[in-house]
Amino acid sequence: MILGAGFIADAADPSLDSHVRYLSGLLFGIGVAFWTSAPRIETMGSRFRLLTAVVFAGGLARLVGIVVVGIPSNSAVLALGMELVVTPLLCLWQARVAHAGVQDARTNKLNSRTVSK
Repeated sequence: MILGAGFIADAADPSLDSHVRYLSGLLFGIGVAFWTSAPRIETMGSRFRLLTAVVFAGGLARLVGIVVVGIPSNSAVLALGMELVVTPLLCLWQARVAHAGVQDARTNKLNSRTVSK
């Protein structure tokens, strides 16, 4: 966000710089939304799935760019792997954590019923 397009190219084009800063701000916001999900991860399934879908869609767009234009820098290929593989795996992990939390809650509820009888 701070450097704009200057970190990838000559930032002389104000439109390119504006676009890169905007997208960087979106990515920062997505990252903050993921980060703030962590403290109560088991209850954040809807948010996590939505964020994952957004990141995955961005990865698909990047993949189209590879097919149409060619292979980008190593950092962009690494980002593609994060978008299409790591983020969906984290979403699956979140679902498992949420499921385990539901199971624990049911077990605790059953145990408290048998103790109180």
